Amino acid sequence: MNYLACNHCHFKNSITTERLVFCKECGKKINANYTDWKKAKFDSSFETYITSETTQNGDFVKIQNSLPKEKNKLFQRGSRFIKSHKNRELKIFVTSTLLQLLLGFLLMNQSFSGDSSRTENKPYLKDVQWANYFVSPQISMTLPFELRESKSVLPGYLHNYLSNDKASKSESSKSFSVTIEEFDVVDGMTIDEKSYLNINDEYMQNPGTSITSVSSVDHLKIKHYATASQYGTYTMDNRNYVYENYTLTSGKKAIKIIISYLEDDKLLRRYAEIVTQSLHRNIDRFI
Repeated sequence: MNYLACNHCHFKNSITTERLVFCKECGKKINANYTDWKKAKFDSSFETYITSETTQNGDFVKIQNSLPKEKNKLFQRGSRFIKSHKNRELKIFVTSTLLQLLLGFLLMNQSFSGDSSRTENKPYLKDVQWANYFVSPQISMTLPFELRESKSVLPGYLHNYLSNDKASKSESSKSFSVTIEEFDVVDGMTIDEKSYLNINDEYMQNPGTSITSVSSVDHLKIKHYATASQYGTYTMDNRNYVYENYTLTSGKKAIKIIISYLEDDKLLRRYAEIVTQSLHRNIDRFI
């Protein structure tokens, strides 16, 4: 396991994706993140990045056998206030939620305090309602728009394999969308990873939409769910979008989480980073 040390709080973030930019502990931007690192490198592949011993400023560290040290560090920091594992999880959840909501509130106010012509070009601002939602009893996410029931994005044939299905979406103005689909596969049926990854959200299924780039698949674990993640870009109605596609599976239970947003909108990009951070806070750190 490779780790990226935060230059603010020195927390060692496990690297599970190329999009690790903000510290999972303090929420601040990490100087040696891959996105910034690759801009100054001739050979900027992610593989080169994660196999490097350090970057020029020494923030990126490849750590061997760090599990006992990390567990001990977390235990020492929480032992004065936390009496049990349940209380520790509750504290992390409450703190994470408050930080995400505060950040969302500040972003919204910052947007409205700017030039009026700029806010008029962002119609989604009127719909912003930052809140925390449970994707499952164990997994929570912070979303900028109300999460509402929606139609399924699963292909028709797939419903023949399911015993239960629930779809919901946090969306505004065809600018930003978080699609969440929970379903159970019937006994005796199996769905392979490729089929899961090929499930797209409503934006990506829109006639005329073309996928312009797709990343390699990352594997991680979110709570007890084995998770495959992939991201890329697509074009819809002559506008460029970025997407993140997560597939969580545990036994017969599956959850699809797809984030889509306009590529050239910096505020929406920040919204997406907050959503992604909130999901990544559920990652099991000691795999």
